[in-house]
Amino acid sequence: ERYNNLEAALNVIALYKPGAGGGYPGDLLKACEWMKKVLESTNDEQKSDKRILKTMEEYGGYLLGAKTSVTAGLQQQLPERLQDAKMGLRWLEKSAELGNYKIY
Repeated sequence: ERYNNLEAALNVIALYKPGAGGGYPGDLLKACEWMKKVLESTNDEQKSDKRILKTMEEYGGYLLGAKTSVTAGLQQQLPERLQDAKMGLRWLEKSAELGNYKIY
């Protein structure tokens, strides 16, 4: 049952992300709110799922101030007051750690 809830949450993120299609410009703020909920409610075993690792990378990047792709329509960025470089870096490091990425 928990897996189904995770699937639903990942679908919600995909729908809110800019460039989801259907002429909807997306809402990066809402997408990031859902990303945070998913990441905070999953365990390390679930976080090794490629979709969760990708969510960690994206969320970390947005917290660092990354903008959405211009090909996704209207380019969006989290407001500065919501950006958190320290937390963004933590999510990127966690993604690298759980994804077994090696830094040489």
